[in-house]
Amino acid sequence: MTGLEMGTLLDPAEPEVAAAVDSTRAIFERLGARPYLDRLDVAVAASGAAPSRARTARPVAPEVAVSE
Repeated sequence: MTGLEMGTLLDPAEPEVAAAVDSTRAIFERLGARPYLDRLDVAVAASGAAPSRARTARPVAPEVAVSE
């Protein structure tokens, strides 16, 4: 969540922020956290900075059965 906030509030073109955004993107992709990936994309696009790592497809989180 810190990486998302950094990408939203700071300049994603800055090297430290870009590294945090990339790390955050990888975590969100691994978790299948699409709403957060979308928010991260909007933040980066709003800044005018190009994402440093292009996404081709978002992985889908496996369905988890919950037994009671």
